[in-house]
Amino acid sequence: MAQSDSSPHDETTPNTHEIDPNLVPNTEELKIALDFHRFISGATLDNGDLGVEELEALQNPLWEVPEIDNDNLLLSLKLFMSTTNASNQVYNDVRADIMEVHPEDDLLSHHAIKKKVAEMTGITPILHDMCPNSCLAYTGPFAKLEVCPTCEEPRYDPVKLQSSGGRVKKSRQQFYTMPLGPQLQALYRTPEGARSMEHRKRRTQEIMEELKANGGRVKVFDDVYHGSAYLLAVDRGDIGDDDIVLMFSMDGAQLYQDKTSDCWIYIWVIYNLAPDRRYKKKYVIPGGVIPGPNNPKNTDSFLCPGFHHLVGLQKAGLPIWHGGNKHVFKSFPYLYLGSADGPGSVHFTGLVGHQGAYLCRLYCGLKGRHKQGASTYYPALLKPDNYTVAGCDHDDIDPGSIAGCSPEAYYKNLKVLLASRGPTDYKTHRKDTGISTISIFMACPPNRRQPIPAGFGGDCMHAGTINLGDLFPPLWHGTFTCTKLDTIESWEWAVLKVEMWKTRLVGTTFII
Repeated sequence: MAQSDSSPHDETTPNTHEIDPNLVPNTEELKIALDFHRFISGATLDNGDLGVEELEALQNPLWEVPEIDNDNLLLSLKLFMSTTNASNQVYNDVRADIMEVHPEDDLLSHHAIKKKVAEMTGITPILHDMCPNSCLAYTGPFAKLEVCPTCEEPRYDPVKLQSSGGRVKKSRQQFYTMPLGPQLQALYRTPEGARSMEHRKRRTQEIMEELKANGGRVKVFDDVYHGSAYLLAVDRGDIGDDDIVLMFSMDGAQLYQDKTSDCWIYIWVIYNLAPDRRYKKKYVIPGGVIPGPNNPKNTDSFLCPGFHHLVGLQKAGLPIWHGGNKHVFKSFPYLYLGSADGPGSVHFTGLVGHQGAYLCRLYCGLKGRHKQGASTYYPALLKPDNYTVAGCDHDDIDPGSIAGCSPEAYYKNLKVLLASRGPTDYKTHRKDTGISTISIFMACPPNRRQPIPAGFGGDCMHAGTINLGDLFPPLWHGTFTCTKLDTIESWEWAVLKVEMWKTRLVGTTFII
């Protein structure tokens, strides 16, 4: 794996690395990845998924908060907002109960109030067909397919039309994408909301003044705004005062305990907001939902509509009505970070993941080790005693020597992968570089995102140290499950096994 002796990335120069426009990969995996990259890179607002009315509303944002002078509509909206965490049936049941006691009330049905909310906010979800087994979505290069190339399940379930006796194609399963633009516009619509969204602008100005006054030093690092990557992007003009800085995050969830129900959700976190707001549910913007029953096999196809829309906004700018100053301005969204746990991050980083030889989600260049006959790699810095596994028996690694990977080294490795001569060559290069495909982040204009791999952030919700509390006690007690080649009796650190180490609770004091 080619590495750089410099800092993790050169932050003094703009991000200019590009993929050869004439490149034709020799493997199917890379051909598909490059097709999606080129499709999303070529995005504009005009060739996206917004309809004529939605696009018109996006380019001409509302100038005020809609007034509600109808009591039935107001009550319907309040009921809808109060039941957002419940099923549609809850709304319908409460609506029916109210109208039974007050027959003069004419509350909107759940379907009608959803349409009204979309009309008032300008936020309309985008639907696309997908494989019923969650293999892929019929977007971008897959848009015209009618059979899943992975599992061969048909896209449509034909249904007879009663009127003509003919047949119409009915999608077997669909997924939702919530376009980013209208949601960002809504955050500025009130004076209070607009002021909240200007927190980044105010705080950045304060930090710049502090740096100037103190010779390039700050006393306290308390937010992402203090990062050199952010400040240099501001200094270059990549991030302007009116621009919106984003973090992308995604994760999977099992909806039911006793049956297959994998579901993936991705969100946008708005760094323009203050830290005490940006991570709250009210301000986290939903991006899309990928329903199960299985994990997606081609995640790019599901992320494609959301990123296509993002790239269109990054190129054209997003017109926004400022509820405080009462004027329209343009904002160019900047994709600052992508965050997820180890398994989730591979869906947008294009890296091999936590089981690969180069397993770091930050692409630091650390090579892992695996047990004899096993395939899973671990970030073991120290070489085990009597360890002779080929390709993993490198010397001990000093943590201080892990400097990270520069964008130049990353792109050099990516070019090696893309030049693979066939499937076997591709697997070899994938192992040697730690890259499995083109990151979807690369489709964003270079000046509207961080250079890769700098934009692949860690995730404090999945920090390795959090798991240590579960790992150390069974090691100390000698109850940890080990392999047949190991024996607990040889563990010198398993010292909490004898009677003297038992504890009992007396009041609020532990006596050992």
